Amino acid sequence: MNWCSAKEIASMSRAGKIKGYPTTRDGVRRRCVNDGISSRLSGKRLYFSLPEILQKLDPHPIAKKKAGVAEGNVNKQLAIKQQAQKEKDKKSRFKSDLLHAYLSRIAEAPTKKRTQTAQDFVYEYNNGIIYKGIYQVLGAVSFQTLERWKVRKRKEGETALIDERGGSNAKYQLTPNQEAILVAAIRHPHGLLKAEMIRLFRGNLEKAGLPFCPMSDSWILRWIDRWINSHYDQYVQAVKGHRAVINLCAPHLRRDWNLIEVGECLVADGHVWNGEIDHPRTGKACRPVILEFYDMRSNMPLGIEVMPSENIRSIAAAFRRAVIRLGKYPKYVYIDNGKAFRAKFFKGCPDFEQAGIRPFYDRFCTELIIAKVRNARAKPVERHFRVLSELERLSPTYVGTCISNKPARLIQGEVLHQRFWEKITGGVRPTIDELYFAVVHWIEQEYSYRKQYGSHLEGARPIDVLNSGLGTGVDIEKLNELMLYEDDKQITQNGIKLRINGQNEFFYNEIFYGKRGKVRVRYDRYAIVSKSIDWVEFLFEGVWHKAHIRLKTHPLAFYEGTPDQKTEVENQIKQTNSLVKQTEKDFRQFVEDDAKKYMALPAPAPVPKKEAVKTPAIDIESVLQEVAEMTTVATKPATRPIFLSAVERYDWLNANPESVTHEDAVFMEGFTRGLYSIN
Repeated sequence: MNWCSAKEIASMSRAGKIKGYPTTRDGVRRRCVNDGISSRLSGKRLYFSLPEILQKLDPHPIAKKKAGVAEGNVNKQLAIKQQAQKEKDKKSRFKSDLLHAYLSRIAEAPTKKRTQTAQDFVYEYNNGIIYKGIYQVLGAVSFQTLERWKVRKRKEGETALIDERGGSNAKYQLTPNQEAILVAAIRHPHGLLKAEMIRLFRGNLEKAGLPFCPMSDSWILRWIDRWINSHYDQYVQAVKGHRAVINLCAPHLRRDWNLIEVGECLVADGHVWNGEIDHPRTGKACRPVILEFYDMRSNMPLGIEVMPSENIRSIAAAFRRAVIRLGKYPKYVYIDNGKAFRAKFFKGCPDFEQAGIRPFYDRFCTELIIAKVRNARAKPVERHFRVLSELERLSPTYVGTCISNKPARLIQGEVLHQRFWEKITGGVRPTIDELYFAVVHWIEQEYSYRKQYGSHLEGARPIDVLNSGLGTGVDIEKLNELMLYEDDKQITQNGIKLRINGQNEFFYNEIFYGKRGKVRVRYDRYAIVSKSIDWVEFLFEGVWHKAHIRLKTHPLAFYEGTPDQKTEVENQIKQTNSLVKQTEKDFRQFVEDDAKKYMALPAPAPVPKKEAVKTPAIDIESVLQEVAEMTTVATKPATRPIFLSAVERYDWLNANPESVTHEDAVFMEGFTRGLYSIN
C-alpha cells in the first residue's frame, strides 16, 4: 500500500505501527504538509505517500548512503517546492477574487437572467474588458470552471482553490540514478509499453540497491511523456531507427510544384492492389499490381497499367498511355529506385545504371531521374495510392491494407460474413480488364473532379489543371516505332525465338539461312501480350529488315487440312528446298572454282634425293649366342648335393650363398640358435 488517507495514517499511529506521528486526522495533514510528503486528491479525499512518511521517520542507513547526490539536493528541492507553493497560493487568491466578483454579479441579476448574466461576465473577462490583472495571472476561464470553484469552496473552504497538482516541478523528485534507469527503459530498442517501462524501472531499482521510488505509476507515466516530448528524436532513434528519424523528426524539403509545367515531369511507381482478381492464365485469386505515371503539376495519373504479375512490359504500356493522354512527350521521368520496384520490374537488378532502361527514354528525348533508395516522400504518387485505397475499400474483393484491418469475412471463424459475401458476390472476382476500366473510370470521373485544398492546387481540380497544359497530340505511328523494345536474340535454325504467352514462336527471314550468332531485334512487347504480333525487325549490315512469324502447320494438311493450310505447307516446303538447292549450287560452284584455282597453280619443283648411308652388317645370331652365354654364367646356381647331416648342409650353404633359399635361411637361423642336432 503506497497511498493512505490522513485517517488511516492516524489509525496506524495510534496502533503503534508508525511511531512519532500525530494520532489525529488534522495533525497528520499538518505534519505531512510541513514534511513535504507527496499527496494526491482522489474524489473528495486527500491521500499521502506512506513510503515517504516511513522513510522520513526512520531512514535506513544503507539507503541513505546509496541515495548519494539526491540527499545533497534535498534543500534545493524543498526550496523549489516552497516557491511553487507560493505561486499556487498567489493564484488561489486571484481565483478567490474572481469568484467573489462572479458571485456578486450573479446575486445582483434577476433570477430568470442569471444564466445570461454569467455568460456575459465570462465573455467580458476573457476579452479583457474587466479584471485585466487577474486575467494576466489566471488566463481564460469558462462558465463551468467558475461553477466548479463555487461548489468546491462551499464544501472544502478557501483551501479548495489551491492547485495541489505536481506540475512541472515534480521532475525534481527523481534522483539522477533513478532518471538514468528510467531513461534506459524508455530507450529500449524493442519499444516497451509504458506500463512495462514502469515495471522494469522499479525492478532495476531493487536490483541496483537504490531506494524505493515513492512516486505513483501515474506520476511516472507523466514523467515518461514529458521526457519523450523533450527528447523525441532520441526516442525515435532508439526505438524505430535512422530512417524514422529522417521521416518523423528531421525537416524535409518543401517543393513549389507551381514552378513546373503540366507534363514536364512524370513520376512512375507500382502499387499492389489490396483486392483480388482472377488470374488471366490460371484462374486463381491473385493480387494484381497497378503501375502509374503520375503528373507532378496536376496531381493526375495519366498512364495506368494493371498486371497480374510483375514484368517490365507494363512500364512501356503505361508510359505509352501517359504520352497519348498528355498529348506530348514529357521532359523528365522520375522512377522509383526501391528494392521492390527493382525486383518486380527489372528482375532484381542491383543498379539502374546497368538495367538498359536509359536508351528507351533517350528515344523520346526524355531525361530519366532515378530516386534514392527508401525515399518515398520524394515521390508524390505515394500520396495518391492512399487516395486510391478508397476505391479498394469499395471493391467486393477487398482484403485490407494490413492484418489488423482486413474485412470480417477473412477473419477466422466469421462464417456468417463469409456466407454473406458468397451470397452477394456469388464467389466471382473481377477480371484484369474489369479492374483496369474501373480504376480508369474512377480516376477520370471521380478523383479528377475533386477540389484539392490541402495541396499546391489550392482548391483547383486536377482535370482543370491538366487541361490547361495538354499538348496538341503525338503521331501514333511514330510513337509505336519509338516504343519498340530492342534486344539481342540468337539466330536459330528456324530464325529468332520469342516467348509469347508461354509458347515459343519463331520469326524467320531468308537472310537468317546459313547464319549463326546474335542479331539486334526490336519488337512491340505489349503486342506480345495481346498475341497480335506477326513480325519483328532485325538489324543486318546497318539496315532494319522484317522477319515474319513462321506459322505452325497441320500434321495432315494434304488429307485433313483446309486449302490455306495446304498452301502454307507447300510454301514452307518450297522455301526449304529452294534454300537447300541454293546451298548445293553454291557448294558446286565453290568446288569448281577451287579446282580451277588448283589447276592454275605452277607445278612444284622436284625434290633432290639424298644418298643413303651404308652401315656394316651385324650378325644377329652371334650376338644373341653371346648374350645367352653371359646370362647363363651369371645366373646358373651351384648344384645342390645330398646332405648327410645338418653341419654338412650349413657349411655348404655358407660356401654357396647364391643358392640360399628362404627355407635355407630359416634353417641357418635355427642352426645358429642350436635348434638342430649336429649329427
